[in-house]
Amino acid sequence: MFKRVKANHFKFFLSLCIVALGQPARIGWLGAVAAVIGYSLFFLCISPLVSHLKKILVGVIWFTTVQLIQLSWMTSIEFQGYYILFIYSLISLWLGCQFGLLTFFVLNEEKLSIRKVLFCASLWALMEWARLLIMCGFSWNPIGLALTSFIPSLQFASFFGILGLSFWVMLTNLIGLNALRSRMRSRQTAYWLIFVSIPYLFGVMQLNFHQYANRNEKRTLDVALIQTDLLPSEKTPHFDRMKEFVTPLEQWESILHFLKEKQKSHWDLIVLPEAAVPMPSDLSGYPYVKAREALIATFGPESERKFPPLRVPFAEQHFYHGQKIWCVSNLFWCQALANLYDAEVVAGLDHADRALNKNFNSAFYFKPNSLLFQRYDKQILLPLAEYLPFDFLKPLTKSYGIYDFFSHGEETKIFGDKVLFSPSICYEETFSEMMRNGRAKGAELFVNITNDNYYPKSSLHEQHLYHSRLRAVENGIPLIRSCNSGVTAVIDCFGQLLARFEDAAGDSERAGVLNYYFTAFHFPTLFSFWGEGGIIGICFIFFLHNWRRSLSSIASPCSFTNVFSN
Repeated sequence: MFKRVKANHFKFFLSLCIVALGQPARIGWLGAVAAVIGYSLFFLCISPLVSHLKKILVGVIWFTTVQLIQLSWMTSIEFQGYYILFIYSLISLWLGCQFGLLTFFVLNEEKLSIRKVLFCASLWALMEWARLLIMCGFSWNPIGLALTSFIPSLQFASFFGILGLSFWVMLTNLIGLNALRSRMRSRQTAYWLIFVSIPYLFGVMQLNFHQYANRNEKRTLDVALIQTDLLPSEKTPHFDRMKEFVTPLEQWESILHFLKEKQKSHWDLIVLPEAAVPMPSDLSGYPYVKAREALIATFGPESERKFPPLRVPFAEQHFYHGQKIWCVSNLFWCQALANLYDAEVVAGLDHADRALNKNFNSAFYFKPNSLLFQRYDKQILLPLAEYLPFDFLKPLTKSYGIYDFFSHGEETKIFGDKVLFSPSICYEETFSEMMRNGRAKGAELFVNITNDNYYPKSSLHEQHLYHSRLRAVENGIPLIRSCNSGVTAVIDCFGQLLARFEDAAGDSERAGVLNYYFTAFHFPTLFSFWGEGGIIGICFIFFLHNWRRSLSSIASPCSFTNVFSN
């Protein structure tokens, strides 16, 4: 008896380590193990518990602990304050309660029929989908990430997306639970091995099928992805850290210096990160004399003929010491870069729409030698940081120096001449369906601009990267990222990391430019055709087909007695 209890404790902690650390951003190969046996080990170790209530509580505790480990980047309080710890704990517990509910359905019978396996896997996929519908949604840590550590299994996301991977991970683990209960002696083991191998076989076939077309793709892009790597206190004034503030003019001078270091006269596309520099996009806050000096010092006297005209919205006249002087805006700087490098430019800037009295977190698109530019406004905003879900929270946000908020953008946009691309801003690239909208509108490339600097030196940067490459695989198109801090990178349509920014010392958390030349190969996927509706529809069918039998145990008085018995 003692040996059995000891063995179950060992399985408990082993399963906890496998699942909590089994992510591509942590221990990649362990993710493949979690996708096969991590959850089934946990279910196996708590099966001997007699009380259903104890099983549920242990399930809540186990998965809450998993989330506390995986979301540990949320403990970075330097620029967030202590309130983030409350949110961190609440989210982890909320996800733990969802898993506790699943634990009850998995373990309320001694043996899982195929119908019950499909029901439980569908229930979990539906719960992950439901998270996306609450407020801005919570898109982090779907269990399907465990299948994305290796490129072949990652290709399975092109079929049903990340929710499909989560469904498959739970399906495989529940079939594995039956195999473990039978001590690996029944047909369940053969079924288990078949389901384990399917994502890898599919991935190998897909990679081989598209290999020839990828080699023969003729369209190429030469991109410059800028990483500014400034902390919030360096980018904008913080009343208690004013000495750290880098003025907007100095920030632009650094960007010019990074580009000049590459000694190139042309790029196809230059991308600046989210909130690349402070101040609203059209606010003329730079004396033209200073901007002219900086540009000529970098590009030479002949570059002046390529400057944008001194007119609204690029420039305005202001009175200074009784004299009228020209001052330029961030739009002026961006258009100057487009003209000087004969490049399309994407830049993340704040935008104030005075007519609507609204502020937007935006991505601006500029074409060389043009006076017209386009704008995409961020659609999915972070609560408290970017928008206020409830008015009673205003005192809380004011205590952290946040007085103004953004408005939600209304639609996905497509830009580009050489290659059509869909821009996204930061957290948006973790939402499959939103990114798919860009693909549906004709995008052949995803361009993401990100600012992860509110969580410096945390695992968020790597986790964000691995979410982004899922979007490339789901839609079969390459993706490029430009980050203030985070992982500036180029990812192909198969999710392969072609390049990531690192400075001379090999530090990816420094400033500079990632210059990369790649082929813009893309292909249609099943996910880009049916999106999340494909797997959600299938899960609803399985769920509704089995709900009476699975819920009958809850409906009966005996069941309630068993659940709350000791």
